[in-house]
Amino acid sequence: MNVQAALAAIIAALSACLVAAQPVRLFVVEVTYAWGNGTVEKEYHLLLWGSQSRLDVTLSKDALWIMLRVDSTTPYKPYMVAIDGKPVLPRLSRGVVLIEDFVLVNLSLFETKPRVMSFWFREYEPKPPVYTVVDSSDEKKYWGCLIEALLRNTSVVDDVRVKATIIAEKEIRVLSVVGETTFHELVAIVSGDDPEPLLSRLRGGAVELRVTYLYYTERGASAVRRAFSYNNVPSTCGRHEGYEGVLNAIEGLLNSGPLQSRSFNGFHIPAHCPVNVSTDGLFNHVIQGSVVSRGSKASILVPTSTGRFIAQAYRSGVLAYDAEVYGFAPLIRLPEFGFRVSVTVLDCKGEPVENLTAVLQSESNAVRESVPVVKGSCEFERIPPGKYTVRVFLNDLEVGSSVVVVENRDAYVTIKASLVDISIAVVYPSGEKLRNYQFTLSAGGIVRRDYESGGVVRFEDLPPGVYNCTVTRDGALLYSGIVEVEESRNSYVVVANLSKIYVKLVDLLGRPLPNVKVEVKGAASYSAVTGPDGVAYLDLVPGKYTLSITSLGLSRELFIRSGGEYLTLAAVPFETVLVGCATALCAIALAITLKTRRDGVEIMDVEEGAAP
Repeated sequence: MNVQAALAAIIAALSACLVAAQPVRLFVVEVTYAWGNGTVEKEYHLLLWGSQSRLDVTLSKDALWIMLRVDSTTPYKPYMVAIDGKPVLPRLSRGVVLIEDFVLVNLSLFETKPRVMSFWFREYEPKPPVYTVVDSSDEKKYWGCLIEALLRNTSVVDDVRVKATIIAEKEIRVLSVVGETTFHELVAIVSGDDPEPLLSRLRGGAVELRVTYLYYTERGASAVRRAFSYNNVPSTCGRHEGYEGVLNAIEGLLNSGPLQSRSFNGFHIPAHCPVNVSTDGLFNHVIQGSVVSRGSKASILVPTSTGRFIAQAYRSGVLAYDAEVYGFAPLIRLPEFGFRVSVTVLDCKGEPVENLTAVLQSESNAVRESVPVVKGSCEFERIPPGKYTVRVFLNDLEVGSSVVVVENRDAYVTIKASLVDISIAVVYPSGEKLRNYQFTLSAGGIVRRDYESGGVVRFEDLPPGVYNCTVTRDGALLYSGIVEVEESRNSYVVVANLSKIYVKLVDLLGRPLPNVKVEVKGAASYSAVTGPDGVAYLDLVPGKYTLSITSLGLSRELFIRSGGEYLTLAAVPFETVLVGCATALCAIALAITLKTRRDGVEIMDVEEGAAP
C-alpha cells in the first residue's frame, strides 16, 4: 500500500468517526531499527484507528532487525505481518515474532532482505503497563493461550490468520517396522485473539494437542503459577525500554519452559510521562485546558495508567472534532484534516445563479459556515472529513440543498435550486397589453421590480411561491393582486381591471393642443400630458373621478365603468376672440362625448355650439 492509499484509508476512517459524531481515535506506533555497528534509531508514527489500519515500513538494506511496538494501554495492537506484500505466520525460527503489543523481525535470518514490512492493527483490550501472565486466575482476564502440538506436518498452520507466534519447533524421526516417520513438535503462543481458528486446523493433523489458557493479573497479585511478567513502560518516560521485559520473558519460555517466573520487584512505574505535541497549522487545539495555536508546540503530561489524552480541534473558533490520542512519543504531531468543498448552483433551466448564500453545516452543527454564491459557484475551505448538508438561501428562503460527504480529497457538489425565470404580461380585460408601467413582486423579504419592455416584465432566478404584485406608473397605483409562481411555468398573464381613457384637446380650428396637463382625482390621483396630437390617456379602474384641466379652466365629473370599456373624450375649450375688425370667432361650449372603441379604431367626436 502506497502512502496515498494509506492516507485515503486513514481519512476514510476519520470520516466515519466524524459522521457518527465520535472522537477521532489515533494511536502512537514506535518503530526501532538496529544496524550491525550498534546504531539504534527510533521513529514514531501516529495512525488513525480503523478497520484497515496499516503501516508500511520501507527497510534499509543493512538493517539487522526492526521492532514495532505500541504501549500496552493502547487499545490498538498489531495482529498481522506481511513481508513484501505476503502475509506470514510469525515464527521465531524464521525471525518474526508477534506477541501482545509488539512485532520483532530479525532481518539477519532472511536469505533475501525484505524491502517492505507491513503491519495491520485492530482493537484489543488495553492492558496495564506491567502485569503478570498466569495459567489460572480468579479474575479470568483472558490474555491468550499456549499451544503444544505434535503434528504429522506443519502445512496445516501456514495459512491461519490468528495473532500467534510459533516460538519453538522441532523435527522428530521415529523408526518402526514400517519405516521412518517424521513428526513436528511445535509450541505456539496466541495473545489476545480467539485461538479456535488455529486449534481447528491443528485437530485435523495433530497426533497430540495440549492447550493452556493464559490470563493476566495485576503485578504483585497472588497466582498459582506465573508464566511470565510483562513490562511495557513507555520508553519516553526515561531509562525504561518498553519491550525489555517481554524479550526476557520469551527467552525464559524458550530456555526454562512455558511457566518461567519473571519478577519485577521494586520496579517503579511513573504516574505520568511528558509528551510534546505540535500541530500542522490548519486548526487550533485545546489540550488539557491549554491552547496549542496553529503551528506551535506544547508540552503535556500523559498518565501511564491510560496513555490517553484528548485534543480538541477548533476551526475559526468552532469545534471541528475531538481527537482521542493513545500512546507516548517524544513528539506527537497531530494530523489535521481539511479539504475544499466546491459548490455549483444552477436554476431550473440549468443556468448559473447569483445573489444567493450557501451554508455548509455538519450533522452535529460543529461546523457551520456561509459564503456568497457568485456566478453560480462558491467554495468552503479547510473542511474536516464528515457528512455535511449544503443549503442555498435567497434572503431567508431556502431554495435548494444537497448532502456531501468529505473523505480523503476535495469534494464537489451541484445543487439545482428551485429558481425560475419568468415573464409577466399585464393586459386589459379585452386582452390588449398594458404599456409603460413598473411591476413589483414581493414575498418573505424578496422584492423584485422591472419596467415593461416589449409588453412584458421579466424576472430571473425567482423562487416558486405566492407573491403580492403591484402595477404602477409614475408613482400611481394602477393594479394590485397576487401571482402564484410555479417551478414548471415560465409565462404569466395578469388581467388588470382598467379602462383606457383618452382625452383629446383641440382649439377653435380643431388643431390639437399639445403639452397640456390633464388631471384626474378620485380614489387616487392620476395625471397625464397631451402629446403632439393633443391626446392624453389614462388607465383608470372603475369608479367616480373628477377630470380637471387647470390651464383651460375646465372641470368635469367622470363615471368610469368596469368591464374594460375603452372611452374616448374630446374637449374643445370655449373661447371668444373679438379683435377690432369684422372677424368674430365662435365660442365653443365644452362637450364631452363618450363612445366605445371598436375594432381598434378610436372615435373622436366634437360637438360645436354657436356663440351668443
